[in-house]
Amino acid sequence: MKKYLLVLLAVVMMIPSMVSAAEHKVVPTFKLQKTTQTMEGIKMSYPQVVEYKDTKVMHTINAEMAKMLVQTADFLHKNNQGATGKIDYKVTLNHSTLLSVLFDGNFNIKDTNGKTEKLNVKNGMTFNNEGRRVLPKDISAINKISNKPDMFGADYLNAKVKAAAAAGKLTLNPGFKTVDASAVDFYMDDTTNIFAIFAPGAVSPLEKGSVVVAL
Repeated sequence: MKKYLLVLLAVVMMIPSMVSAAEHKVVPTFKLQKTTQTMEGIKMSYPQVVEYKDTKVMHTINAEMAKMLVQTADFLHKNNQGATGKIDYKVTLNHSTLLSVLFDGNFNIKDTNGKTEKLNVKNGMTFNNEGRRVLPKDISAINKISNKPDMFGADYLNAKVKAAAAAGKLTLNPGFKTVDASAVDFYMDDTTNIFAIFAPGAVSPLEKGSVVVAL
């Protein structure tokens, strides 16, 4: 999977080749800078692309990451009486064709009864070098082309989740039956391994926070 993933992404998502065979010209990676701001009681740290060969791509990626963080803050406050905490991040892949970031938020949530509880929320964002966000359906298309199992299909995800539970890596919800394959997030590491992210309460009890499962 690792060797042909980047190549197939180039085909499926129309990503330019990272190296021109004729010119041997290497496409640069994304130059990033840490940015921190506080919004509605939540301290947010996130990467901003500060240098790239295409400024339009740079601005598109920056806008998409900022939008996601704003939506997270709004969601936390809209569905609770209050929320404080912070969001950190890790750049898990910075390649000439792909940029992947894992956001890790830890919050103190006050529910409608005034009780405060801790909540961990993770989000993944992956972009190609045209500024387009890579989605689970793109990975599914790659799997189809290469005659591999659909990594974001319900059967595959269920098998991975249950295997992780059997290995003691996560605790399943009582009566767990199946995942909601349409609501799965992901990120990629620097060897293009893919990690599914399940929202708090989706497969494990809410207090366990987001659950990450290697695919």
